[in-house]
Amino acid sequence: MDGFPQPLKEFIESFGLTVGSLVDYAKFAPFLIMGVAFIGFLISNIQQAKIEEHEKIAKKLKEASRSKGRGMSASELAARIAPKAEDVGIKKVFVSLAEVALKMAKFDRKETERKLVQSGDRDPRAISRYILQRGTGMLVAPILGWFLLPYLGFQGMMQIGGSIVCVLAGGIAVDIRLDKALKRRRENIATEFPVLLDLLTIYLEAGQAFDVALQRASIALRTSFPTAAEEIAFLRQDLEMSVDRERTFRDFSKRLSSSTASTFVAIVIQAERRGNAIAPSLRTLARESRKEVISTVEKKAQKLPTLMQGPMFIFILPSIFLSVIGPAIIQVLEQLGGR
Repeated sequence: MDGFPQPLKEFIESFGLTVGSLVDYAKFAPFLIMGVAFIGFLISNIQQAKIEEHEKIAKKLKEASRSKGRGMSASELAARIAPKAEDVGIKKVFVSLAEVALKMAKFDRKETERKLVQSGDRDPRAISRYILQRGTGMLVAPILGWFLLPYLGFQGMMQIGGSIVCVLAGGIAVDIRLDKALKRRRENIATEFPVLLDLLTIYLEAGQAFDVALQRASIALRTSFPTAAEEIAFLRQDLEMSVDRERTFRDFSKRLSSSTASTFVAIVIQAERRGNAIAPSLRTLARESRKEVISTVEKKAQKLPTLMQGPMFIFILPSIFLSVIGPAIIQVLEQLGGR
């Protein structure tokens, strides 16, 4: 370790260690980080499962108190079974260290659960699968980095630092895949939502109730427009089980995260409050949302010439130059060689 700073070297040797032994111990740093992260994930999942179980019981008792008029109020029932602060607030030292390590990789459980739902994965075990995939990526990436970095010229502390960076890269790679799935679903929603609005307008003008129109639309669009049909089917189920329709509609708007869905929810809520007709507003919204989709497609088409310039300069123009100038160059070389 000739390039190691002398003051730092002396500081390390004052503890009875050598730089070489410290580097040898540091080789296990990625594995130690992954071990702490795995333990933190496991304990966090157990605590989160307990909290969710208490919340489900509280929700059921609230609904029962509203519908059947129990002696206790909804707030009293929720406070009676709410998890105690000492049950969920006390964390061990290694759990805190694990959370710090996970924050370095920008992991947020609530935000990840929201993204999974928005991407169409509503399985309760989806977050566990995601954590497993991310943990695997954060474990495999530093191991591969440790063996591949020497071939790129990274040795010693640079190799250790690169392996630690690979820990973060392994987790970020899983996030990128989730973001792509979320973006693809939002694009599908933007394309399919105008058709859904048109179909709802037809059913409402035919005299169908709004909830019945939602159910029929989800069945009719199941084959051709599965993304919109799936979201409407889940909205219909939420409305059947919910006691607060406005909150259910607003959650639907947040889940879709689009301007068209927000406008749709605002129209429905206003119509249910004031008794206005929904069909004319939905017809106008469908027309405007279709214009927005066409405008988005036109913008993408306008970018095609710019995007095609790169492949053209790399692949097409060199071939044209070789086919046009190549024979002349060969003739000149033959004449020069003959002389």
